[in-house]
Amino acid sequence: WPSDGHTPPGLAHFTLRTGARMPAIGFGTWRLWAKEAYQPVRWALEAGYRHIDTAEGYANEAEIGKAIRDSGVPREQLFIATKASSVPKGLADFAHFEDIFNFQLSQLGTDYVDVYMLHTPPPDVSQLRAVWSAMEALHAQGRARALGISNCDVNELKELLTWARVPPAYVQNLFKVYKPGEQMVGDEDIVALAHANQVAVMGYSVQTEWPHVLPPLQDPHVRAVAERVG
Repeated sequence: WPSDGHTPPGLAHFTLRTGARMPAIGFGTWRLWAKEAYQPVRWALEAGYRHIDTAEGYANEAEIGKAIRDSGVPREQLFIATKASSVPKGLADFAHFEDIFNFQLSQLGTDYVDVYMLHTPPPDVSQLRAVWSAMEALHAQGRARALGISNCDVNELKELLTWARVPPAYVQNLFKVYKPGEQMVGDEDIVALAHANQVAVMGYSVQTEWPHVLPPLQDPHVRAVAERVG
């Protein structure tokens, strides 16, 4: 278990509801636009990262695919997570959903991804149902080994869990000291809700300053807690 304090970071993992082992520490590629992604991903793979996270909207999947090919790391040793961005955000017609997914696979140089997630939930429930149904079809084909959702709140996750034939195995949300799992902290804990429903939670921007002023390791409150507890 990742939080036992003894497991080396390279071996820490979560077991998804599908039975798949997901490395607990992933290499995120947001803000590594296009060609900027190649070398950092190569370095990450050389350093031992095996969980790579990207998205259609990052416009860097081709460079990540090239970095993976050039690294020589076998595909079966990797956990690749990517996101459907344009259709859920209303930037592309739903009719193009599968074509976009096929293009993502070709860019990444793989015939499947370990997690395929919504980059953000569509605002309309009927749209959410339609897109999730299309994702379930990809899952049935074995080309999306698990399904997930990003940037969702408690109500959106509850809604999805009530009717999804293939429930999400994974939630990826902002996670840091002041925002532990949601952009806006509410009365109900989305992490507790996810875990109660066998949904793994992956945090993003954990060590960056976004959307605050200071990186967590420079935050005086975080440093004071660290000094007190050791």
